[in-house]
Parts: sequence; structure tokens; C-alpha cells
Amino acid sequence: MVKGWMVGYCEQIISLVGNVAVKNRVKVAALHLEGKAIQWHQAFIKFHGLEAYQDWNAYVCALNARFGSHAYADPLSELRNLKQTGTLQDYFDEFDELYLKVDVTKEQALSFFLSRLVDELQMLVHPVLQAIIADKQIDPASHSKYTWHLNQMRRNGKLVVGSDVNLWNALIKEFHESSMGGHLGAIVIAKRLSVVVFWFGVWKDVQNYIRCVTC
Repeated sequence: MVKGWMVGYCEQIISLVGNVAVKNRVKVAALHLEGKAIQWHQAFIKFHGLEAYQDWNAYVCALNARFGSHAYADPLSELRNLKQTGTLQDYFDEFDELYLKVDVTKEQALSFFLSRLVDELQMLVHPVLQAIIADKQIDPASHSKYTWHLNQMRRNGKLVVGSDVNLWNALIKEFHESSMGGHLGAIVIAKRLSVVVFWFGVWKDVQNYIRCVTC
């Protein structure tokens, strides 16, 4: 019922701005949005930036993808169950598309994101961590800060990322440039990353990455 109402509601909004100049349609449409639709609009603009106001066709496509008759029935479940099956970039793109359709915190989103990267996370484990894993397999009570379960290592509850510089940079880039990050500064990004993930030198790596890009 709710979905059916939203389909008609969004179609009405699109029709309403038909006589408005194309360059102003997104802004005018936004004035008539409410509830979940305005939340979606705010996330869409935050992700795409002010350029989103200039591309009405892209806006309509995105609006229909979220609330139209072919929209995800349960985008939150889709997000939770999404798993990397192709390249890392394809996974990033699929995740961002779903993330714009749900109302979760950035920390929750990052947790969902990382939980589906188990194979990537365990690649090229740091030598120190290899020793800890070996000890944990002999004595699970050793190294109390760490747990080792189902081939996942956690440090104080945070997923430990394997010693792969390319993966580190990909995660930082994704969190900095995607809807989860929004071009925030190094300190904020490092704090948010470090809530759910750990690797040796994460703070330094984030700061080095941010210095190399234009915010």
C-alpha cells in the first residue's frame, strides 16, 4: 500500500514540474517532496553534489528507481545481503546505489559493506597478525584484544583488514568519495573507519590519502 502510494505520488511530482524550465525542475520538485521522498532527495544531492540540480533526466531515473513500480521491495534487506561477486569497483557501485535508498548511519553502512568483503579482508595478512592467528588457534584465550572465528579476525570487535595497500586505499577512497563519506576531512573519515575496521596505521594512511586529493 505504501509503495503504491509512493509510485503515484512521485509520478504526480514529475508531472507537476513539466512546464518548469529544465534547469529549475529538480529544485521545484524538491519543494513538493515529503517524508521518505525528501530524505531520499537530501541523500541524492549529498552524493551527487550541486550538479544533480542540472540533470533532470538523471534525477527522474533515480527517483523512479527508488519509488517507482520497479523499485526494490526492501532496499535495506538488499543492502544487508549484498555480496561482492565481481570486481571491487562493481561492488562499490552496487552498494552506493542501495545505500541511497535506505536510512542507516554511515557506521552501519560501513559495517554492512565490510562484512561482505571477507575474502578481501583476509588477503595478505600482516606478519604480526599471522602470529596472533597461530597463537589463537592453539590457545583461544591468548591475545585478549583479538578474536578469530570463521576465518575472520577482529580486534576489540572491529574487523581486521588484510595487509593489502590497494584494498586500504580503495576503502579510504570509497568512504571519502561515496555517499558514505561525502568528502569529509581526514580526521572525521579516520574516526568513522576506525569504528568498525582496523589495520595497522589506518590513521596515517587516511591522512596521506586525503593530502593527495582535492577536497
